[in-house]
Amino acid sequence: MPFTLPPALDAFVKGLVARGRYADESDVVRDALRRLADGDFDPETGEPIAALRAELAEAETGPRSALGVMAVFDAVAAGSSAAE
Repeated sequence: MPFTLPPALDAFVKGLVARGRYADESDVVRDALRRLADGDFDPETGEPIAALRAELAEAETGPRSALGVMAVFDAVAAGSSAAE
């Protein structure tokens, strides 16, 4: 199935091959399609889903401040006006 990529994507694919990440251009396309099919990337945005889920999980389970958002905002605002 021959196809043509826009110049920027063509250069990107060739760069991946030149750096040794893939054996050839077909390997790049196969890997990209496999990742899309496996759900590794959101087909609408191209965002790496696993990475986003990992960051979300870390944010949900990570340390939390005892201060509320508004208290932090007020502290930052007070610090800014004190410097003026």
